[in-house]
Amino acid sequence: MTDFTGKLDGSQLTALIQKMDAVSTEHGITVAGALTDTLDGMDVQTYADQFFDLNGLGYGPTDSGVLLLISEEDREFALSTKGKAIGAFTNAGQEYLIKQLKSDMSKGNYYKVFDAYTDLADQFLVQAETGKPYDKGNLPKKALSLIWIPLSLLLGALGALLPTGAMKSQLKSVYTKEKADSYVVKDSVNIGISRNRLVDTVISRRKIDQKTSSKGSETHTTDGQTHGGTHGKF
Repeated sequence: MTDFTGKLDGSQLTALIQKMDAVSTEHGITVAGALTDTLDGMDVQTYADQFFDLNGLGYGPTDSGVLLLISEEDREFALSTKGKAIGAFTNAGQEYLIKQLKSDMSKGNYYKVFDAYTDLADQFLVQAETGKPYDKGNLPKKALSLIWIPLSLLLGALGALLPTGAMKSQLKSVYTKEKADSYVVKDSVNIGISRNRLVDTVISRRKIDQKTSSKGSETHTTDGQTHGGTHGKF
């Protein structure tokens, strides 16, 4: 974890470094963060990719790792992935991850941002090790708040009582009758012969647009090095 802004105090910086180091060691994939005051006029994605490479981040021969870089002055962020981390952090997964951090980014709660980012990175790497990384149709599910448990039980009970109560109020006493005469209206039954004939057929055709959804991770090249990642403003 690198902080060029001085926004993180000593204890916060130490805690983040230790946490990121532990996650990196466990998975053999670097999890890193950088907080800078300016991009010096550079594109944020290029800045993040170069920061990754020039600082020698990444594990093993493929330099596997993920970096979250935030520029406070420009109010921009970028994720840069490399090696095995490219497959672990898919396009949809990156979008989900950033969405969880955007609110604290906007508020300037940078310690909370990088702390949550490290937890999410750990979660993503654990999932990737199962062979099914988080992607479209397979994103993390948010835990249901405990308050919804009694509320859902109450709503379920009310949902069952209301229709049954209404049906019960419409019930009438039933008495057995020996003959069916009272159920038939006089001269109302006249059974003849009827036939169904096909007169005409109409066929309508409508074009259905097929929507395609992309999965996996897109890559790009910076200074001859292949990276994945995403970027944006906050």
